[in-house]
Amino acid sequence: MSENEHDIHIEVNKLYYDFLKHLATLSTGSIVILASIIGSVFKNPEWVMLVVYVFVLLSISIVSSALGMFTIVSYLETKKKKERSLSISYTITSGFSFVCSLILFCLFSAKNFLA
Repeated sequence: MSENEHDIHIEVNKLYYDFLKHLATLSTGSIVILASIIGSVFKNPEWVMLVVYVFVLLSISIVSSALGMFTIVSYLETKKKKERSLSISYTITSGFSFVCSLILFCLFSAKNFLA
């Protein structure tokens, strides 16, 4: 691998790392905000189980992001293909969990605002 390819490779991994860092921040912030507004905005909420799923999915996103960041650092140190595939899996899991949590919260909000 030439030096230019090596630099590009490192920059791509930095982007993945930053993406995971932002997902972890958004997920953590979402948990804090949801925990503070659920009781005050929705007086008699329906479909409360959706909120539980939202919190679980956001927690999965946080854990997946942390594991993904760890495996990216490990991959840059060892260059093992296993760490690379793991970091991609964690990135997909984190992003998918975050998007699913947003969809579920939108469903919960729509149900309770329209009821």
